[in-house]
Amino acid sequence: MACAHATGNQRLRQHSFDIAFRTFKILVSSSNGGKKIDELLQHKPIHELYPTSSTFANFFRACRKLLLPTSKRRRSILTRSLTICRNLGLLNQFVVNQVQLACQTESDWEEIAGELADYVGWKEDFRQCSK
Repeated sequence: MACAHATGNQRLRQHSFDIAFRTFKILVSSSNGGKKIDELLQHKPIHELYPTSSTFANFFRACRKLLLPTSKRRRSILTRSLTICRNLGLLNQFVVNQVQLACQTESDWEEIAGELADYVGWKEDFRQCSK
């Protein structure tokens, strides 16, 4: 997701995030039965697309780089997207690391990660968790 590497003023970063978010919603909706994809596209897609762990990691990176750190929207999107990622079974070290980097404090991590924070501490290496 190239949007995760966008630079510029806040208006350009917001526009880049809107593109990333729209793309992310298309990919995630296609993994949930594809009902919403028909609403987003006027024609039937040639290929079916599904999210991967890289989709989530890059989307979390876009959230971190393009949305203001104090934004309630950022926190809400991170929380909901991480839940979707976990439900799809796509959670891995790269994904967790990007979410950790997006969190400003340990309390942010605990709120966004939910019960995952019981197993992985803030800025802790996901691979070394033994619980």
